[in-house]
Amino acid sequence: MFIIMMIISMLIGNDSYYNYNFQSYIYIMIIIAISIYYIFDTNYNRKKLLLIVLLIDSFYVGINTFLQLQITPDISRILATSSEHAELIMGEISVKGIGSFGYFYSLVIIGILLAYKLLIAKNKFVYFSLLCGILILFLNAQFTMALIFFILFVFIVLIFENKKDKKNIIFKFIIVLVFLIFILNISKIIESISLYIGDDLSQRLKELNDFIMGNELTDGDIVSRKEIYQISIDSFKNNILYGSFGKHTFGGHSSILDILAAFGLIGILVFNTFYKMYKYIKNNVDINQNNIVNITFLYYLALSFFNPSHISTIVISLFITLPLFLTVFYRNKGGIFKIKIFK
Repeated sequence: MFIIMMIISMLIGNDSYYNYNFQSYIYIMIIIAISIYYIFDTNYNRKKLLLIVLLIDSFYVGINTFLQLQITPDISRILATSSEHAELIMGEISVKGIGSFGYFYSLVIIGILLAYKLLIAKNKFVYFSLLCGILILFLNAQFTMALIFFILFVFIVLIFENKKDKKNIIFKFIIVLVFLIFILNISKIIESISLYIGDDLSQRLKELNDFIMGNELTDGDIVSRKEIYQISIDSFKNNILYGSFGKHTFGGHSSILDILAAFGLIGILVFNTFYKMYKYIKNNVDINQNNIVNITFLYYLALSFFNPSHISTIVISLFITLPLFLTVFYRNKGGIFKIKIFK
């Protein structure tokens, strides 16, 4: 329905939002169809193979990106602008297999899943090492908000995962203690690590530190984001029912605010689709794994408010990697979870 609405807006001349986002939503439709197919698929080995391919691809891109960042520290951020712009700057250097905006925000979902495995696995060192490797990659790539989301949601997983044996209770106590120390000393931590990281990330962390300390900000990323968000909010307030009906693309820094600005309350059709997929995945996994679904979609909701989230690599991790992970790593004795229809 939302795609039809976008087409209608384009046909009446309001083609800015259509031109900028139509292809992304077509990709999302395809990804949702693939997700539903594999949730219904009873071939466990096929699910396992696809999950392995997705994870190998993710880790290969991560390793390649890390190596390329040592040569060109800003390459991931350059790629976040556009492929054409990146090619102009990078010249003959190949940009294939290098993670950028979508990759790093999808990597947060991988981090959430690895944090769950860390809690339940016997060999915790492997998963702890992988999480540390991802953290190092985030620090090198200098995507500030992705780094913050990664740290925050890994902590949430480690604290709220519902396994309650004695070892995990002690582990959770230590995690809560570390988290409290981190929160209480966040300003000092930001000041300390800013000396050892890239200039862009250092500058943004200093801005974040000033924001936390209540200092007035006159410029920088936080100020510019607030201004961009306000443009979308004002457009939504001007016409709550249907916004600009696709006439403008707006700031491009918040999927939720931009949809409301472009299509008003009618844009809720998109949110309803994602809510249905959330319920669909949740209803088709073991009840003990509901926490991981809740936390992962909570992350996606937060991301959608602060950044564009309708990007194929992010949606693949949400709608394909997540349910495959649950059915492969949390497979019950019968082999396949009971399939339930939307409720």
